[in-house]
Amino acid sequence: MENVAETLLETIGSVSDATMSSIQRVEEGTVVVQCRPNSIKTVYGEEWVPVPVIDLVGHAVSKSAYHTLETDKFPWALQTNTITRTPKISPQIGEEVTFVGVAKVGGEILDPILQFEAWVVRSDERILLATGTSSIFMQRAEIPVAPDDVVIVKEDAALLVADEPSATASETSSEAPQPKKTRIS
Repeated sequence: MENVAETLLETIGSVSDATMSSIQRVEEGTVVVQCRPNSIKTVYGEEWVPVPVIDLVGHAVSKSAYHTLETDKFPWALQTNTITRTPKISPQIGEEVTFVGVAKVGGEILDPILQFEAWVVRSDERILLATGTSSIFMQRAEIPVAPDDVVIVKEDAALLVADEPSATASETSSEAPQPKKTRIS
C-alpha cells in the first residue's frame, strides 16, 4: 500500500499540500485523503481554489483506490470517461478538503468503475464540493523483445525481425519452433 501512497502523492503533490500524513485511509478499493488544494491568484489580485484542482485530486484519489485492487495491472491503467459534477461551491482558501475515492472491479462490471466525493466541513456540517466517476481502460503492455532476436536493416529501410537466424526445414527438428519473420515498415 506504500506504493499506492507514493504514486498518489506524485500526482497531487504539485496542486495541494498533500503529504504522507494527509492520507487517512488506504484499504482494498478505498482511499481517503485530507488536504488543502492550492489556490491561484487572478490578474485582478483575487485568490481562489479552481474547480479543476478539485477534479484532478478527486480523480487521482479514485485511481489510487483502483491501484489498491489491481496492483499488477496499474502501470497499464489509463483513466478514461471522467465526469465530474460540482454544486457550484468552492473551498475557501486554506480550507481542508476530504477526498474519498472508491473503485469497483469484477463481477458483472465490464470495466472498473472509479468514483470520488470531495467535501468540506463547515459548522459541523458536511458540504459536498464535487462528485466524479470514471473508468479504466487497459493500455497494451509493451511487447518484450528477446535478447536473441536478430534485426536486419534492408536497403529500403524496412526492418525484418527474426526470432533466430534463418534455418531451413531440414535443419530444424519437428519439435523445435519454426522461425518467425515479421516485416516492420
